[in-house]
Amino acid sequence: MSKIIVNKIGVIQGRLVPRESKKYQSFPFKNWKKELRFLKKINIKNVEWIASSEKKNTNPIFLKQGLRSILQHKKKFNLKIPSITVDYFMDNPFFKEKNLKKKNIILERIKKIIINSKKIGIKYIILPILENASISDEKEKNVMIKDIKKFIPILKKNKQMILFETDMKPKNILSFMNSFNKKFFGINYDAGNSAGLNYNLAEEKKYFNSVKNVHLKDKIKNGKSVPLGKGNANFKLLLRFLKNSNYKGNFILQTARSKKNQIQEVKKNLSYIKSIKF
Repeated sequence: MSKIIVNKIGVIQGRLVPRESKKYQSFPFKNWKKELRFLKKINIKNVEWIASSEKKNTNPIFLKQGLRSILQHKKKFNLKIPSITVDYFMDNPFFKEKNLKKKNIILERIKKIIINSKKIGIKYIILPILENASISDEKEKNVMIKDIKKFIPILKKNKQMILFETDMKPKNILSFMNSFNKKFFGINYDAGNSAGLNYNLAEEKKYFNSVKNVHLKDKIKNGKSVPLGKGNANFKLLLRFLKNSNYKGNFILQTARSKKNQIQEVKKNLSYIKSIKF
């Protein structure tokens, strides 16, 4: 394993502490500070923030005091927060909303997330266009493209990018990305989702010049998340390709949860990635 890749590994929030929501992934309101301390203990310096729908107004990223607290803890534990996954968007896909007032509220919240993310050093805003937020037809796609481009002036000013994480087929992703300026829009690649959907890396490679962030996750074909190496994802092939492609982004552990010891589960997955020779 390349030392460069090891230094680029991070963890998405909520994987090192007990689950606080019925949802598989959500912001750890009770334990987010404790989790940052745990990251220091296992020598990981990158954390991906989460903006989920639950108790959305109390996520510290929306509060002045919260932002100060994030910056204090970031400095205290020598951490970087390069990206944020906006799960709120997955529950509130604006391009499906018929009520204009509600749609504008969603867009304003995303705008707020972009602005406040800049204040804590986040460059990549990840919008998951999957599950409840999957694009189902051409009309939804056109609305999505038109409205998301409204954020370009903010992205340009803040030197940020929106990254799409999507369940589209590889050829459709390529076509979709041709609608955007690559300076401001890119792709978050999820190894587990691709494995679960049985996508072929040979096809996916065609859009990898747009990939700026990678989620390390494993899934059984048409099934659930499993520990790294237990599913259909070919990490050796993926990492070799990314290294040869001179990929500069991060590798964020978004791995299957453990019901017993969350920290040990992350450490086990981290060891698995470090053990891969390519």
